[in-house]
Amino acid sequence: MLNTVLINRIMMSRKTEETDNKKNFSILLVEEDFEISDQLERILKNNKRFDCDVTTVAKGKNALDYLEDHEYDLIMSDYEMEDMDGIEFLKEVKNGYPSDAIRLLIMEEHDTFVAEKALRDGHIDGYIENPWNSQEVKLIVFGKLVRKSDLQRKNRVNVDKVTEALEMVKKFQTKITAGSSTDKETLIFEFDSSSEFNKFSFELKRMKNIQILDVHIFQDKYVINVGLYPESYEKIR
Repeated sequence: MLNTVLINRIMMSRKTEETDNKKNFSILLVEEDFEISDQLERILKNNKRFDCDVTTVAKGKNALDYLEDHEYDLIMSDYEMEDMDGIEFLKEVKNGYPSDAIRLLIMEEHDTFVAEKALRDGHIDGYIENPWNSQEVKLIVFGKLVRKSDLQRKNRVNVDKVTEALEMVKKFQTKITAGSSTDKETLIFEFDSSSEFNKFSFELKRMKNIQILDVHIFQDKYVINVGLYPESYEKIR
């Protein structure tokens, strides 16, 4: 006899913070031309959906000094600077600083072939052509920031959710161990991200008389079928 317990969703209520309603982003802008940097800073700050903290510096080397002590969600750099070009600067950011900041290049329209090559080589994440308009800048900058934010939230481990699932496993494991039944239990859990699934699976492998029977992935959901065996079962490891 197989006793199956189906747990369709183990969902912990997630408190919505005020910052979720209005996303907060930090941006480092590297631009020697004061008029351009002032225009870009106004565009980035003048919006209703996002709260942007913009730091503006004129030199690439000064920006690298800032990165020693600060982290940014996005870094925008002009291509033509006196001390180093924008691609060189953004390559140094990628290789020398432990940051996952989005890297954007500000290019003159006639130099976009250089930006395309830097994009293919993985040195930058995108570029903005000059001349540009405010809507274009907002579309490119905030589009990339929101996608990055959504991806991070999707892959973030919900510790409470994983903990609750593990507690459920332990509860049934105790029930099987304490009783005299020779039946196994089957539990089915659903997670919203690969990070949650991987954390849960890792912890299961450290527990005795437990086996992952099946895994299904559909519509960004990770469904895992877990078998719990009494000690009278033949060893499954």
